Amino acid sequence: MRRVNGVRSAVIALLTVVLVGCMTGREFAEELVEPVSVDVESLYGELEEQRSSIETLERLLEFDSSDDRLGRIEDLEDRLDAEHVVADLILEVDPSSATDCSAAVAQTLQDALDCLDGRRIQAGVEVTIELSSGSHPVSSTVHWDHPDGASIQLVGQGTGSGSSVLACSTVAEPCISVVGAADLNLRDLIIDCGGIGSETMGLYAGSGGAIWIGSPGESDESVEIQRCYSGVWVENGASLVTSDNALTIGLGYDGIQVWRNGTVHAPGATITAENGTVSGSRGAVASVPRSTLVGGYAAGGNAGSVIDAEGAVASANTGSRGRNDGFHARYGTIVYAHDATVTGWKYQFFASTNSTITAEGATMNADGVGQYGAFVTVGGVGNFGEGSISNLTGNRTAFLLDNFSVVYANPMTYDGTEVTRFGSTGCSKLKDSANCAE
Repeated sequence: MRRVNGVRSAVIALLTVVLVGCMTGREFAEELVEPVSVDVESLYGELEEQRSSIETLERLLEFDSSDDRLGRIEDLEDRLDAEHVVADLILEVDPSSATDCSAAVAQTLQDALDCLDGRRIQAGVEVTIELSSGSHPVSSTVHWDHPDGASIQLVGQGTGSGSSVLACSTVAEPCISVVGAADLNLRDLIIDCGGIGSETMGLYAGSGGAIWIGSPGESDESVEIQRCYSGVWVENGASLVTSDNALTIGLGYDGIQVWRNGTVHAPGATITAENGTVSGSRGAVASVPRSTLVGGYAAGGNAGSVIDAEGAVASANTGSRGRNDGFHARYGTIVYAHDATVTGWKYQFFASTNSTITAEGATMNADGVGQYGAFVTVGGVGNFGEGSISNLTGNRTAFLLDNFSVVYANPMTYDGTEVTRFGSTGCSKLKDSANCAE
């Protein structure tokens, strides 16, 4: 009946326009008094158009509302609504409410995704899955695989007071998994694995999946990942991209792991881990410029990976001070750490097996527990020009080289004349204008 009512309303509106637009006899006569020429044929044509419009309106008014075609149209509309999302939609997730897809309410995150199952999202339409404040239990991995995932936003109430927390303590796998041609967009929430005793994981992206955190140009939208064995794992061509300062990983064993041509770009991230904060392997690319990194090691890569930590502030955690290396590169890896501040490891930088570290302007502070500024070995190359080394302990060697390695340190600032600036074996070279040792 809604179609018929719509037609009748349109008819009434059109009749009103027609009647108002018609001249009265008096008005017409007054117009004829004026000394103007009249195009009779044109007037006749206009009258015919008016007659035709009236006949059309009469036919519409005779439309039979019981016609089966109307029912078929309504059935088609219902089918389209069931199979497509054609207008912006907010799905509210509240653990205290029962799931009702028709009312856009879900009890769990998985229920919200189930409400969208089988429904395509029209181009230009945005679906928001909004978590209420408080804890949201996750009993098994949420597989984020909607074909129009790029049009879905997962949004919480923030990471401070009144935050939204995905509680994944019973999940011995990723809390959220994004695999294949799928996209996950999320912001303003916390993922808590509950502990690092098992192989728990906050976010996983694999086989081309993509995770996006925050919005471009926004600095107050963030995701916090807590107490996971691995905070984020990206591999097999998948990617993680965040806006500035949008990712915090804390109280875990590993922060970000990138494998097999995976890509991570997380500028300004804050990562605290018992083991490594960022690691890359087998052609991975991990970019964490201007980040704060605290861990057993700051960032490391092997097997042709690339690590970008320009301007990062990296320091050893309490259990690793003076024991491990801060940034390390092995087997053809490249590490960029321009203007980084590196504090508290035995080796602030370590490069081996044809790897390269470029850290011009870096500040290396052994903090009284580290013995070396950088160790470069087995064909490694280090570039530390315009940087500084301070607070070495033990043998106090700024650069240790062996096995055909090269270090460029021109110019370089040392904090005392007693520092051994160069220790070398196996045809290695130090390019340092201060002492010209080769």
